[in-house]
Amino acid sequence: LAILLVRLGAQGQSSMDVLLMSHHGGAITCSSDGKMSASGQTVDDACRFTMLDIAGDRVALRASNGKHVSARDNGSCEAVPQLAEWEIFSVAKKDGRRVFRTHHNTLLCAEEDGRLVSNRRAIGPWEQFYILPFPADNTPPVTEHIAPTGVASVMRDYAAVRGFKQVKDAFEYCRKNKVECLNAADTYSPAPLP
Repeated sequence: LAILLVRLGAQGQSSMDVLLMSHHGGAITCSSDGKMSASGQTVDDACRFTMLDIAGDRVALRASNGKHVSARDNGSCEAVPQLAEWEIFSVAKKDGRRVFRTHHNTLLCAEEDGRLVSNRRAIGPWEQFYILPFPADNTPPVTEHIAPTGVASVMRDYAAVRGFKQVKDAFEYCRKNKVECLNAADTYSPAPLP
C-alpha cells in the first residue's frame, strides 16, 4: 500500500496533516504555549500536526498553532516558532510504526505518564508512533492520491479512521486491523531499521 497524501506546503515543502499516536494509546498534543504531551484523548486541533518533508527521510512537525516540535539538548520537547536543526527529525519505519530520530541522535519517546521526551537512544515500543492522516471533516477525498495497489483496504482504513473523534478508538482500530500507519509516512520512503 502506498498513500500519496502530499499537498504543497506554504513554504514549498510537501506536507500532510497527521495524527501521531503513541504506544500507550494517547495522541501527541501541543498546547498554545508550546507544551508537548503524549496523552491526548480527543481528536482536535491540539493533536493536529503538519508533517513537512524537508529532504529524503527528514521531516519537521508543525503544530496547528504554527509552532514546530523541537527536541532540546536536555532531552525535553517543546514547540517553538523557528524551524532549525533541532526541529528536524529523521523518520524511519519500525514494526509498522515510525521512529523519529533527533538532531542530537536521540529518539522521540512517549513516556507512560504522558510526557513527550527525546532522551532515548535505543528503539523500543515507547519510541514508535502510529502516523495517521488527520481525521478532519474537511479533509478532501483521497481516491486520486492513492497508488493502484491495495486501494480498497486503504480506503476502508482511511474512511474508518477519518470518522473517529476519540484517539483511543483510532488506536484500537489500528491495533485490531494491524494497520501500519495507513502507510501515510511512506511518502518519505524511510528505510526499515534492522
